[in-house]
Amino acid sequence: WFPPPNAEPLRGERRPHHDGRHVERRGCNDRPSIGERERDLYDRRDDRSHDPRRDHDRRDRRGEGQPQHSDRRLSPPMRGAGSRDERHTSAAGGQLDAKQLSSRISHASGADELLRLFAAHSASLNHIHAANLWNKLGKQRIERRHEGRLEQLVQRTLDLVSSCRARELANVSHGVARCGLQARVVHPLFVAVAEAAVRSGLAGFNAQNLANTV
Repeated sequence: WFPPPNAEPLRGERRPHHDGRHVERRGCNDRPSIGERERDLYDRRDDRSHDPRRDHDRRDRRGEGQPQHSDRRLSPPMRGAGSRDERHTSAAGGQLDAKQLSSRISHASGADELLRLFAAHSASLNHIHAANLWNKLGKQRIERRHEGRLEQLVQRTLDLVSSCRARELANVSHGVARCGLQARVVHPLFVAVAEAAVRSGLAGFNAQNLANTV
């Protein structure tokens, strides 16, 4: 038995198409099963949850009103001594102690620097500093423009001669002689050095000290 050509297909019946394939035709009363509806609902929900625009908006709202933090960590302030520039400034401003002043005199590069150190620290100069200055000045090129400051150093050294020992007396005498100052300027200092040496009974004088003093 064959159905009429224009007859409606029965439920579940397959009809051939022009390409020879068969498809299953559902009746007008067929509806998706509950499982299919739930699966479609979950698919649509997943599509909405992965919307990149919604994620971006959510991140923007989450960051609103909150302070921004940098990943860079600030180093804690250093404690103790000041910076190198501060130490240098304080030293140049007359804050050198006796040991620092001795070091600066020993490392001075010329007569100008030595005399500047004397002018800046004349009040705190001791007998060791004075002997070191004369010892260094005796090895420098002395010019006429230096004479005024050298005469001041002579007067300051006169106040310190009584504290000098054999080595300091020898350095003062030798350095003053090599600077080539006028006799009237240096004569009182030579007398003071000789008296200090005799008063001590030449204690501590070795051959080199005696040679430099004479």
